[in-house]
Amino acid sequence: MLWRRLAILPIAWVWAAWMAAPLAGTEQSWLVDAAKFHISAHGQLSCGTCHDRVASDAAHPDPQNVDAPAPSPDPAAGCFTCHPEVQSGQANGTHGRMREQHAGQFHNCVGCHNPHTVVSAAVRHTNHVMEEKPAREQCGACHAARPELPKPAADDARCMGCHHAGIASRERDAALCLHCHADGKSEAQAETGSVSTLIDAAAFAHTPHAGLSCAACHPGAAAYGHAHQAPGNCLACHKPHYAQARDPHANVECAACHASGGRMVRNPETGNVGRERIAGPGVAARTHAMVRHPQGQACARCHYDGNRLGASAAVLPAKSVLCVGCHAATLSVNDAVTIPSLGVFLLGLWVAVSFWLSGAGRLLGGLSSVSPARILAALKSLVMDTVLQRRLLRQSRGRWAIHSLIFLPFVIRSVWGMAVLVASWAGAHGVWYAAMVDRNHPVNAVLFDVTGLAVVAGVCAAIARGVAARRQRLPGLPGQDRAALGLIAGVVVVGFVLEGMRMAMTGAGAAAFVGYAISRAFTAGPALERAYGYVWYLHAALTGAFVAYLPFSRMFHILVAPVALAARAARHAGHTAHVAGD
Repeated sequence: MLWRRLAILPIAWVWAAWMAAPLAGTEQSWLVDAAKFHISAHGQLSCGTCHDRVASDAAHPDPQNVDAPAPSPDPAAGCFTCHPEVQSGQANGTHGRMREQHAGQFHNCVGCHNPHTVVSAAVRHTNHVMEEKPAREQCGACHAARPELPKPAADDARCMGCHHAGIASRERDAALCLHCHADGKSEAQAETGSVSTLIDAAAFAHTPHAGLSCAACHPGAAAYGHAHQAPGNCLACHKPHYAQARDPHANVECAACHASGGRMVRNPETGNVGRERIAGPGVAARTHAMVRHPQGQACARCHYDGNRLGASAAVLPAKSVLCVGCHAATLSVNDAVTIPSLGVFLLGLWVAVSFWLSGAGRLLGGLSSVSPARILAALKSLVMDTVLQRRLLRQSRGRWAIHSLIFLPFVIRSVWGMAVLVASWAGAHGVWYAAMVDRNHPVNAVLFDVTGLAVVAGVCAAIARGVAARRQRLPGLPGQDRAALGLIAGVVVVGFVLEGMRMAMTGAGAAAFVGYAISRAFTAGPALERAYGYVWYLHAALTGAFVAYLPFSRMFHILVAPVALAARAARHAGHTAHVAGD
């Protein structure tokens, strides 16, 4: 009947999933999949058959035995009770049809065979379990349809209360994890507390992650090797906010800002900043809270005078929209430098555009309609005439080289920064993203040093060319805008000084070769931490001054020229298409 076939599908699916699993490389998990165990070679055995020491253990789980995956000190001793032929084969250096390649290769049975899922060779080779057969026929060939697995014996049901892989997470965690990690009075908890953190269960119940399984944040918790598992990865559920929190925080662990209590420390090997791991009653309750503290409170944990983390004593605002021309930054406008600078820039832009639009009829003539040809022509002009400066190259290679040294580094940096920002918004994070936001990464460090040097070289070459051409300039013609060039050079030079100060405070490597050379002139300490904030604001103020001055400077053409050239190219494309149509 149909219902009988449907009822057997869950068990059949488990069987098919097992058939697709590899024969070696078993996972040494504390949790048991009841369905897979039921169809395994040991599925009819009691847990105590192999785990005979559990009944006599003073504490189970035993905190001292969390890294021993076998039911006895000798990994093979328990298996030889039922498989004496394996022991005799080991004496000859063989196992099945394989010969030992190195001493002790076959001594760890559970290294290749998961005793909770392994199927006997006799069953594996019967016609009833051929992989080409439908899953329901493999199980249904011998078994009538059943809506659920048989109930385990009473002793086994006690074991599965903690070790069942499918049991409700909160009950399992309370029975398994809190047996050792609860802040209580048992022998196991006292022993665990001497080497690890204990959880205040009542306090943990009010934390944001109280409804999750322990394994959601600690995926290696229910496995052997338990004492050496990697810490939980917050990014498995949460998107990082490097760009929003400023890129220096890319090497700051989540707990440094979002956990309560504890002292902030810097890992001397990785350079990462995190919360010091300490054991004691109530410590884990604060660790698991992981809430968003008020900004000042969180920042003050690292940013204080005399800290040993390489953090500035002053809490600095996030990089704003003014910084997108050089850095991975936000599009925020909320600090004391950005607001007035952007306001003056927009005022100057409005005045300039008002005059510019007075001649828009002539410039935009013939653009009353939009066509793919005109759009393509405008885009081509932006790439060839603005980015690659084709028209300037035709006029003077020397001027083209100088302009390129100044202009192209900003293009490269802005594209780099916008890629980081878009990736941050989209949640597309990976190794490449971490490298792009990490200023200590060799690619990132060298790119910014080389582009910064190119800008400085371009400014120096431009001033030298201007001095040389000064005598040849006709009276009444405008001269070189030294103020704008000076502001550009000032921004970059102060940026290099900032990088050197940062590297001196944090002990970063020498990938940023210019910053590293400058860092040798500084000595890490409270004086440098205080000075860093002032120099940072000087860098920001110079940037703001250039942005505010741009609409009133002789460099305003860097904004107007691309629009004019793109409109001209689009108008020409439309005229050409019209003539061709005639």
